[in-house]
Amino acid sequence: MKKRKAPAYRTYPTVPRRWTRWAATIPGMCLIVFVFSVLLYINTLGNEFVWDDRTLVVENADIRTLDWPTVGRLFTTHYWEITGKPGGLYRPLSALSFYLDYRLYGKDPRGYHLTNVILNGLVCLLAFLFILQLFGSKLTALVTALIFASIPLHTENVAWVAGRTDLMATLFMLVSLQCYAWWRRSGAVVGLVLSVLAFVAAVLAKEFALVLPPIVVLLELGPFPLLRREEETSKPRVILTTLAFFGIAALFFAIRKNILGSSVHFFEPFATGLIDTAALSLSILAHYCYKLLFPFILNAESEFPTPDSFWNLHTLIGLAVIALAVCGVYRWRRRGEIVLGASIFAIGLAPVLNVFPITEVSAERFLYFPSLGFALVVAVLFVGGIRRRPEIFTGTLVLLLVAFGTRTYMRNFDWRNEFTLFRHTVAVADDNARAHLNLGNVHYRAGRHHQALAEYRQAIEIDPNYAGAWSSSAGAYKALGRLGDAFKCMEQALAIEPNNANFHNSMGVLLVQEERYADAAESFRRALQINPDHARAQFNLGLALFKLDDFAGAIPAFQPVPHKEIEFVLAYYYLAMSESRLGNKGRAAEFAATFLKLYDRDDEFRSNARLILSGRGR
Repeated sequence: MKKRKAPAYRTYPTVPRRWTRWAATIPGMCLIVFVFSVLLYINTLGNEFVWDDRTLVVENADIRTLDWPTVGRLFTTHYWEITGKPGGLYRPLSALSFYLDYRLYGKDPRGYHLTNVILNGLVCLLAFLFILQLFGSKLTALVTALIFASIPLHTENVAWVAGRTDLMATLFMLVSLQCYAWWRRSGAVVGLVLSVLAFVAAVLAKEFALVLPPIVVLLELGPFPLLRREEETSKPRVILTTLAFFGIAALFFAIRKNILGSSVHFFEPFATGLIDTAALSLSILAHYCYKLLFPFILNAESEFPTPDSFWNLHTLIGLAVIALAVCGVYRWRRRGEIVLGASIFAIGLAPVLNVFPITEVSAERFLYFPSLGFALVVAVLFVGGIRRRPEIFTGTLVLLLVAFGTRTYMRNFDWRNEFTLFRHTVAVADDNARAHLNLGNVHYRAGRHHQALAEYRQAIEIDPNYAGAWSSSAGAYKALGRLGDAFKCMEQALAIEPNNANFHNSMGVLLVQEERYADAAESFRRALQINPDHARAQFNLGLALFKLDDFAGAIPAFQPVPHKEIEFVLAYYYLAMSESRLGNKGRAAEFAATFLKLYDRDDEFRSNARLILSGRGR
């Protein structure tokens, strides 16, 4: 009988053992965390500027100049002042980062997105190093960092250039905690100094970093044996740490009051009364927990409703979350990982639960730092399971990272441009007025004025007191040649927000369309009374006065604005024309020469400027 041959088995190349050993080292794990986080967001490099990016970068004329006066101005004004928008936020370091990016990349969005991707990678890397230094477990630190990196809710912080504020604040907060832990373990005073300086940088990136001092006090008093040295006495050290960090917080409030006029900016509350406010805060807590556990239905606009009463499902779930957290921390009060994770989550969420009113009811970007606590607690559960049943829990962890990572990668495509972002937002939250307004703005900029008007009307139907939707409707009617309807909408917007400089400027533009130049000039003056740095209103005032043949008044109106933006180069033209009409030939020629250097179109403006320069213009 013929003997059968044994089947041939295909051999596959295996990873060399030296590589697997290197991957288990701290440098290897650092590289794994950083590369993993970068790969999840590498597709954002093809994204455009969206939403607030337009105001902070694309339409921000001042971003082109970076010198010491510019830096000084950034540190002595509120976050939105340089763009002409009202606001009570103080984030000079984040604002400065956009100026630095402009020096490197101009208006190419790829560079700005690259900065965000790198910042996020560094945050994940520092999260790994901090957890490792605090607890000494490479596996716990690695799993925490990988889960944190993959959370899809972070897309808003990374894929959106303006979401950088949370990235920078969290980065410096982790640097501060890392330096603090180094000081506690080694006794090197320079560690404490660097920790305090990093905290200062974090606060200057975003006010949210003020949650750091309570976390530092927790590290002083909590179950973290690796931070203790036998020869130390704790009481003086706790006092020193408390004074250092809370002193910096107090100093920040004092500086903020000196610059912005108030230590705390008060926003319009979304709920009134103690009971309703408590119900809203608990409901937001439940909403955020759901988002973290099931981060697959994401939305750039808050679709979260204010609860009608205290006894509703969301509020009860919020109460249950607090009860479970308290019981869990008490049960594992000697487990530093659980205590720290729960504390970062609770302390990080406290300022954004609308106990005290903030800018929005809820937003996914608010979860960036608090989600580190969530990732740490989940990592502890997985590590415990891996040590008991490695096959099951390792497989489950891989599935979790694949699911979260895939959702993150795909979510980045929603932020590809403003149309994809707001089309998706409206699809997910059709009852959100601001989502319809933003989609309408996209249509308007593309010249689709009828579609824009339909979205604006939808926004007004949802919220009849939405002044921005009324103002945008006026712009759409103006583009369609329906000035009567435009005036009605603009009047409605001003009735809702009478102290909005942009609205007064828009009303002035409508009046110019009807050649009512005197009334237009008054509207522009009113805009400048509200916001003296409103470059557009300043330029428009000069135009209105020029049309009124008030050349002596037009000259001082035009002079502050030419440096703001290339489109304001026409101010030099009108300065030349005004001086020429007043008979000041020398001054007219100077302005005409400057205009011709900056203006590259061959049209009537250029021809008239040449005539003035030759002495034949008037």
